[in-house]
Amino acid sequence: MYPKPAFKAGFFIAGEKTMLVNLGRGLSPLKSASTPPVQLDAALALTSSLPAGTTYTRADSVATRRNASGKLEAVSANTPRFDFDTQGNALGILMEGAVTNKCTNTNVNPTATTNITKAGDAAANFTVVDDATALAAAGLDALCTNGMAFKLDNSAGTSTAWVDIGGQTGNLNPHTFSVWARGNSGTIGALTRSGTGANSVNMAGAQPYQRYILANETPNITAVQMRIRANAGKIVWFVLNQLEEMPFATSEIIISGAAATRAADRLVYALSGKTWFNVAQGYIGLRYRPKGFMPSTFQYLLVADNGASSNDTIGFRLNTSTNDLGAYVRAGGASQNANSNNDAHIAGCMNSAGMTWQAGQAIMLSGGKANTKTYASNPSGITSLNIGSRTSGADPFFGHITKVVIGALSKTAAGLGAKLHEATDIAVIGGGQSLVRGYFSSNQSGSEAGKQKFREVLGLAHPRKVVTFVDGATGGSASTSTTDSINYWWDLGAGTRGPAFNTFYSNIAAAGLTPTAVLFELGETDSGGIKNALTTRAQYKSAMQAIFNDIRASFGDIPILLQKIGRRTGFEFSGAVQVVRDVQEELIDELAYVHRGTETYDQTLFDEVHPNDAGFVAMAERNARKMASMFGAALSGVEGPIISGWSRSGTTVTVTLSHDGGSDFTPTTGIEGFHFFDGTTEIAVTAAVRASATSLTLTLASAPSGPSQTLTYIYDEEATLTPSNTLRDNAVPPMPLKARFITH
Repeated sequence: MYPKPAFKAGFFIAGEKTMLVNLGRGLSPLKSASTPPVQLDAALALTSSLPAGTTYTRADSVATRRNASGKLEAVSANTPRFDFDTQGNALGILMEGAVTNKCTNTNVNPTATTNITKAGDAAANFTVVDDATALAAAGLDALCTNGMAFKLDNSAGTSTAWVDIGGQTGNLNPHTFSVWARGNSGTIGALTRSGTGANSVNMAGAQPYQRYILANETPNITAVQMRIRANAGKIVWFVLNQLEEMPFATSEIIISGAAATRAADRLVYALSGKTWFNVAQGYIGLRYRPKGFMPSTFQYLLVADNGASSNDTIGFRLNTSTNDLGAYVRAGGASQNANSNNDAHIAGCMNSAGMTWQAGQAIMLSGGKANTKTYASNPSGITSLNIGSRTSGADPFFGHITKVVIGALSKTAAGLGAKLHEATDIAVIGGGQSLVRGYFSSNQSGSEAGKQKFREVLGLAHPRKVVTFVDGATGGSASTSTTDSINYWWDLGAGTRGPAFNTFYSNIAAAGLTPTAVLFELGETDSGGIKNALTTRAQYKSAMQAIFNDIRASFGDIPILLQKIGRRTGFEFSGAVQVVRDVQEELIDELAYVHRGTETYDQTLFDEVHPNDAGFVAMAERNARKMASMFGAALSGVEGPIISGWSRSGTTVTVTLSHDGGSDFTPTTGIEGFHFFDGTTEIAVTAAVRASATSLTLTLASAPSGPSQTLTYIYDEEATLTPSNTLRDNAVPPMPLKARFITH
């Protein structure tokens, strides 16, 4: 934490406004009262207009953007590209480096098929046709004003037809191919390239135009061209074809019979005379969404400099070999501070980053991670703020920038976080023990791939919100001190937090965030406490409720996604694991703010209880999809299928399923995980086979005779369960059957 700025005689500091007050030194009370406050911070919104003092340049007339009506349109030279999605939601100012569309046809408003060659099935026709209605449905009519599109009609063909579009890669560097296309039905064809070893992207018909992208494709020869294929019996309509020497797709570039270059976007904000910038102390930050990452170079997001080849600077850059962010200070041509918190970025997801500095110390904050470094000298002579590049436009950023914040007083990490985040952002805190901790540092390799997958799925589902996922879990911890008197979350007797819970709150404070949701998992250690009669079922449930109540008392009415207990192979806690599972189901059913996390029992274990690296990634994807739906994303199949009922005749049990996103399931035979109880006596299930897309048949070793019979799916430890034999649907991603018991 930084020290507060010292009070100076004659000044009063309130928040971030410094006001001259009348100290009785002969100043007129009227004049003193009318002295305006000195502005010590600024927020520059970059969603619809340029703030005063900014200069934008881009020397071309072939650039595009989506307007506030959601339509793709051309943008004239030196006009900032305030971009929107198809629904008209503001995405921010679009900043990109110079890129050439190497195709040589006319990709907008064509009148002929010049510089395009048809090949393949001789029955196919290639023409220019009126497709105005379909173009308008995709929001392309403001750009494609004559309503014309290319049509590769292979409806009479019996083999593949294709067109090669003029313009070559010219070298063997990675290129990206893209096109807006639609078709008649089914898989209509593919976007690919000429030459050998080509990858391809399938194109689907019977839907509006959409942009297909074959990214980061390495040609085998320099003469490689863009190719669009139509399968036998299929039709492909297309416009806006693009071939660019990039590892990812940039915005659409208009071409009219020859290759064309979209110039770099350049945005500079004048800092001279601004009271809200101070090289001795202060903060800067921004909100941004990268389109992709350039190999072996940096992308500079925000650089305050003196205009002299980066001799004196304060700024941020994406290290695109690792996709993480760095903050730095330079003075007199020497690096004073190079600060990275290893916050890896994800293309297409909104991010926020900031840095605050004072007295030779700087804190960098992004992705819920704060990192502190020291430096020796302050830069001098800083006069401008480069947005989306560094001095003279070098090393540009590719993506959207929505907001820049800047101030002349330093901040704590929490204070900086408050400047960077908005009320609509999603800040998820992981709580519990190692089966959440493993998202941030897996037991197999220490990987944080689970965290990254969670952020990716949730961030892409909510692309205008900054998504952070912060580790607040403690491995091996218990819910209550009765299970573990040292590593616990809640003391039931004293009604107070334990060390693990204090760590949870400390990690939140260090991230500078206010949580909007919690992913929580806690019960493995408690199952041992229950088995060894240290903790009762009621105590475990009471401790969990107390933890949830404390979180909501601290952060308000926020949802908690409860990740249920999975399975284990090496502990002798038989019976107790099922107690934990049952209590977790009760908490989900009884507390409206507790949501059901997705199942984990089907993942391959690295050790006796923890999934391997791939398992944590799969679990993260599932739970992120569920949380995305909790925040309003329109997703199906977020929980998986469930047993809707069962009936028995002799030793045959018929089980019916209700799907959630899927329509069928595998495997069809040898399905594991079902258990049948006659009262409290288990009868072995000797076979479990698919009967239909929504039902399966179980065979019992003997017929039950008691008045009460129970069917369960996933019971207790499941130590001998083979993950590949568990029931999963055909949704994307495949989801396992939810654990459940039904008593008749």
